[in-house]
Amino acid sequence: MTAAAPERRDGAPVRRRRVIVALVAFVALVAISVLAGTGVLVGLRSSPEAHAGDLGAARVSVIGDSLTKASVAAIRDELDAGGFVPTVVDGINGEEIIKRRDQLVQASQPGGADVAVIALGTNNVFFASVDDLRRKPMEASIRDLDQVITDVQEGVGGVRPATRCLVWVNVNDRTDTDGLRTWAPVFNQAVADRARRENVAGRPMRVADWASFSRAQPSYFVEDGIHLTTDGQRAYARLIRETIDTCR
Repeated sequence: MTAAAPERRDGAPVRRRRVIVALVAFVALVAISVLAGTGVLVGLRSSPEAHAGDLGAARVSVIGDSLTKASVAAIRDELDAGGFVPTVVDGINGEEIIKRRDQLVQASQPGGADVAVIALGTNNVFFASVDDLRRKPMEASIRDLDQVITDVQEGVGGVRPATRCLVWVNVNDRTDTDGLRTWAPVFNQAVADRARRENVAGRPMRVADWASFSRAQPSYFVEDGIHLTTDGQRAYARLIRETIDTCR
């Protein structure tokens, strides 16, 4: 008499069920990844803006032109009030982007600033509008902008930068002085476009939108519509500090 085969509770049928469950889980994960990548599952995607995390008492450098130079005291006061540590707050009259490149790179090196604020571009906009030896096409200034951002965000010579967030202050676009109304929107759009690409790449970058912040605020400007009154200096400094706060 042939004995009945024993039951296989842990045998082939159970193994088959485990394989099926594993395959279903794998397919589900693939589907979720695809949907997230296409934007269907928005909650599973990264924020459009990359974040630097808890900055704590972050070290901050601010490098710019005459607007920064006039606002040094106000910027330092705002940074102190926000719990930040100003390392460099420096502005030079008439300066353009590429001439500050070395200082910007140095400020972003290990041991330097956690947050780099670049407040340059007004003079580049001006140089795009003149018809003398100072003229510099806007295309060249945008190339300078891209080069400086790359160097600050990604490092130079294989050295990883200390900077965890880059802030760029854009320029006033509501004055007829020195061609700003013509070229400022072009420059500001280039800054905004690059910031978008940096954030998509996971390198936090913010735009301190001085163009919008100062619009319809004549009390911020002296007669030339560019340089700042005392109220304008305070507003400029406040915008910088508020924008740094969004890096967190």
